[in-house]
Amino acid sequence: MKKEWYLLWISFSKAFFLRVDGLCVADANMNQMKIEEVKERFNYNTEYIYEHQLNTEADRVAEDEIFIMHPEWSDYFISQYGRAISVKKNGEQRLLGLLPGGRGFCYYYYRFCEPSIENGVSVSAHRAVADIFCPNFWQDRDRNKLQAHHLDGVKVNNYFKNLILLPGNLHWIMDRVEDVALFHDNAFHSMTPYEIMETTRLTLNEIIMSAREKPIMDCGKYAVHSVYDYLIGFKLKAGKDIKYVSN
Repeated sequence: MKKEWYLLWISFSKAFFLRVDGLCVADANMNQMKIEEVKERFNYNTEYIYEHQLNTEADRVAEDEIFIMHPEWSDYFISQYGRAISVKKNGEQRLLGLLPGGRGFCYYYYRFCEPSIENGVSVSAHRAVADIFCPNFWQDRDRNKLQAHHLDGVKVNNYFKNLILLPGNLHWIMDRVEDVALFHDNAFHSMTPYEIMETTRLTLNEIIMSAREKPIMDCGKYAVHSVYDYLIGFKLKAGKDIKYVSN
């Protein structure tokens, strides 16, 4: 499944990303979302998303794609699919190209212009999406110090539902995890930490940190951990391990 997603994304990238500062293409059907539509599609930051939509005629990759002003870069608008539009030059809308970078050049970056910085600032596409569409579940922590993690491990999949903001210690754990599952209805069901949190009301910290505890048993591909009244299974990536903190 990941391979298929990757190939689809590469094709998508060639069509929309691998061009620098391409002018937006007109789409007469582009309309801003109503507040009810925003609340239906997004669970976080809905007032900000509604109030900071870009009125654009850019071609969309999906019917629900909208571009929202970045909270720290008011001349740049980011969509929930990881695309960016600049209005830096006299308000003219320009669809930005992506530049490869990061470890192994497996991430994509945008170049945001900043007059005080020669050559501008590189902002990762996944971070730009997370800054707008991903919640901070650690209210005592500065969201700028949290790290954006790709849930499916595909670094070019910057769709907002594939991203989660985590402290560094939890990001370290999730980088080693291939799959997470919750036991219910007499079987393990693969879920994202978001889905487990919504189903169980456990916190993300409780869910992810349980992978550091010694498992109570193995079940198929999962090492099973008990968290209160719930059983959570973790499958680690090949060649990865996690040192347990308890016996």
